[in-house]
Amino acid sequence: MQSRASLLSALLVWLLVTCLLPAVGRRECAAADDDLLAVVKAGSRNARSVVASGRGKVSVRCWKLRGGDSVSETQSVLCVAFAGDAYRLSVDDEVVRDDPAPGRVRVKAGTKSHQELAIRGYKVTELRERRRATLGDASRSGTRAEGLFYSYMSDIGLLDLTASGNGIVDIECLERSSSQPTYASVTTRVVGREPVGGAECILVETAARASAYGTADRVVQMWVDPAKGFVMPRVRAYYEGGPFRERTLSHETTAEFREYAPDVWYPAHVTRDYYRTDGQGKPCKYRAVEITYAPDFALNARLSQAELSLELPSGTRVYDEVLDAQYTAP
Repeated sequence: MQSRASLLSALLVWLLVTCLLPAVGRRECAAADDDLLAVVKAGSRNARSVVASGRGKVSVRCWKLRGGDSVSETQSVLCVAFAGDAYRLSVDDEVVRDDPAPGRVRVKAGTKSHQELAIRGYKVTELRERRRATLGDASRSGTRAEGLFYSYMSDIGLLDLTASGNGIVDIECLERSSSQPTYASVTTRVVGREPVGGAECILVETAARASAYGTADRVVQMWVDPAKGFVMPRVRAYYEGGPFRERTLSHETTAEFREYAPDVWYPAHVTRDYYRTDGQGKPCKYRAVEITYAPDFALNARLSQAELSLELPSGTRVYDEVLDAQYTAP
């Protein structure tokens, strides 16, 4: 892992070349941008790697437009513990608003539910009210385990740190995740410098170019703040090409950070907005998520196995999605 001092020293050299030496040639400028990109990639990797574990409360408020005038809004409080690829969540959900589509049953505002989750790798254990449990593998498409995994993990930013994330993105992981048959090439470049919330950020863009005619390219723009450990107060993802006549916003993340320990920056508050195109091909927001980490949320805490595991009470009715079998926990 590179130290923050060495990363900032390399950044200072780049600023000297680009800002104080205006007579430098194009070749030297391109080399300086390549050097800066290497620094930013290393910094983004460090920003993720310095977080090994954590525990605390996270509040998640979600608004969703389901179609027409059908709207739902929920408020969740999650007690989270994680270390490596092991996660333990206790979730309390409350319906704030439910305006269903015609013919569907309205869920009364104030309706509450509770569930417990334990995740290790892709293995998911869910315990619901009235002693009902599901065991599953989130890598199996279309399963309840997959839905639970991506819903909770991406909303609180533990899974999605390698993609659009909650303001912490490992750029090299993002490049690798875009290297699939759908895309013929993936390129990342430094676009320039741009302030966000008073902080001077480096704007970096990763573009995955489609391999088939009619398929959209995927572009992710990241505003990187080197003064706060190379976290990203703004991330935007777009589609362009294929069915899109112009670059079209897919989703946007904005994040505020606090320093949990020296040189360890992590979100304090995050908003994530998701868009789909309307009849005119313009982006229309259909989902908004607001995430707040409690003031006492702790990083790199030492956790016991008991804090990361979930024991099913005796008598719990269990459905194993992988085996397609039901049984009662002893």
